[in-house]
Amino acid sequence: MARDLLRILALWRLRIGWLAVGALVALIAALAGLALLALAGRGVADGLRDGALFAGGTAATILLLRPVVALRPVARYLERLVTHEATFRALADTRVWFFGRLAERLPAGIGLRRMGDLLGRLVADVEALDGLYLRALVPAAAGIAVVTGIALVLGATSPVLAAILVLPLAAALLLPPLLAPRAAREAEGVALRRGSLRAAVVDPLTGIEDTLAANAEARAAGRVARESAALAAAEQHLSARAAMGGAAGSLLTRAALLGAIAWGLAMGEAGVGPAVIAAFLAVASAEALGLM
Repeated sequence: MARDLLRILALWRLRIGWLAVGALVALIAALAGLALLALAGRGVADGLRDGALFAGGTAATILLLRPVVALRPVARYLERLVTHEATFRALADTRVWFFGRLAERLPAGIGLRRMGDLLGRLVADVEALDGLYLRALVPAAAGIAVVTGIALVLGATSPVLAAILVLPLAAALLLPPLLAPRAAREAEGVALRRGSLRAAVVDPLTGIEDTLAANAEARAAGRVARESAALAAAEQHLSARAAMGGAAGSLLTRAALLGAIAWGLAMGEAGVGPAVIAAFLAVASAEALGLM
């Protein structure tokens, strides 16, 4: 899989500027969200300590919140704008490369017996690449930055609390690459089923005269029904596995939140402030990791 990823990134080398800027803006947006909730947690912790919401340090915290509150929506908007523009440009290069390679192979044949399967695979692969940058690479980079930021923020206060929060979050961050090989194999099975279904639909229509002459309409319809049922079963299995992975990541995030609360209760009054900040950071991490 790493080799395939490097090959795709090599196809996108002409758009490396757009891709890098999009990732940078996404990191800024994620860290702005982290800073926003960290400052909010600090304000609540200061209020609990001083007994008044706008006392002393909390007023200074609210002052620091203002630029972050202004930066967050701007960064999110720019993230959507730049990352989607980068994706569209990269996919355009991919389509040009694909059709160029296809044209080179036409004199010797395209290598696939079923035209419907070829078209379907082209559409499915482009859709998959559409999500590679937007829903895999950029979120992964933002998640790594957020988890690293949490480790640095809490590590300066309490290394134990930082470990309680960061370890489950790091495990949640590692879930997608760990589950990816098995998911890729199952997705290949789904692609094969889709190709079989397309062939079952397209082949009788391509040779409609022979189908009608042989009174094979019922057999063709039965084949379509069988292939459709097999595809539905394969897609259901793949969706169930994806849901299980998402649920596991969500549980790990909740474990980090509950661990921070438990640490605060165990430490007594001295642990209330750091525990509140850690709880806010856990919420920020869940948003960055896309698990809530």
